[in-house]
Amino acid sequence: MRQPEIGWFSAIVLVLADLCGLATAWHFAEQLNQSFAPIPSELLWWEWLGLSSLFWLFAFFTIVLFTYHNFYAAASQWRNYVKQAQAISTVYLLSLVVAYFYDPKLDAPRSLFFTAWISSIVFVIGLRLFVTLLLNQFRFTRPQIPVFIIATTDRLPLLTEMLAAHTGYRIVGTIEASQAHLPSTMQLIRISGAREVLADSLPETKLASNLYWQLRTAQISLRLVPSSLVMLHRRGAPEIFAGIPTIRIESEFFAIGYRLKRLFDICGALLGIIFLAPLFITVAIAIKLSSPGSVFYSQERIGLHGQVFRMWKFRTMCIDADRRQAELEQLN
Repeated sequence: MRQPEIGWFSAIVLVLADLCGLATAWHFAEQLNQSFAPIPSELLWWEWLGLSSLFWLFAFFTIVLFTYHNFYAAASQWRNYVKQAQAISTVYLLSLVVAYFYDPKLDAPRSLFFTAWISSIVFVIGLRLFVTLLLNQFRFTRPQIPVFIIATTDRLPLLTEMLAAHTGYRIVGTIEASQAHLPSTMQLIRISGAREVLADSLPETKLASNLYWQLRTAQISLRLVPSSLVMLHRRGAPEIFAGIPTIRIESEFFAIGYRLKRLFDICGALLGIIFLAPLFITVAIAIKLSSPGSVFYSQERIGLHGQVFRMWKFRTMCIDADRRQAELEQLN
């Protein structure tokens, strides 16, 4: 497993801090509501460390969602407190949907729910602020990120000097931008052990795109300075890097965040098929009655890493529309 950008020590401390914050919030909410609105016995399946099973479910999904958003790994996200508050709120709001389908007549008391929700945000963010202050006092908690620089000859000294002036970054190699397209460049980046590549003034859009995919395959993050904004602007996030405004494009394409998103997509698609099955059947019957031929239209598409897959959708045109495209366009 790849080491988080913020280091294993900081990541583990943050996980423990989040658990402590959630536990404190739930203990406070349960004690506050114990006398007049306790948790129904039907929702108390077990207890561990003095906390109810309901807490552990909320804590588990909160930690999973935090992991998905890279709050324990990415240096740009572990202090994104607004997004963390949104993630906590997402867990609580989704629990209302789950509770409705589980048993519409059974749910946690509203006073307990809202107290736990608000206090979870307050205690988690508060503890994270405190832990951040502590971690910033210790140099060993801030690992040196190996960075490889690609820039023009006149820009290399400036970028090298700016990175060297900031702690947390270690320059492991540099190369002139005109040589970025050479196969030896990618090999040099791999050998250097770089975890991030800072690219400035890449000569062509195609070259920048090829470099991006090679780095992503190697799980190396790419940072583009504004002069390289001609490509992939939607894939990255603006971020200040050692005093330099950059666009960061994450490399964690197959890391746990990607796998969680993949799992959510599959589960969401399955639920969508199940709940919308009556509508799909109605549409299929309507197509069959209104037009002879197959109900579905299929076509080959190119996916990740050039993998070919077959796409299926309801047919909305005549059967041979793709072969008669030129003829049909004249009728528009």
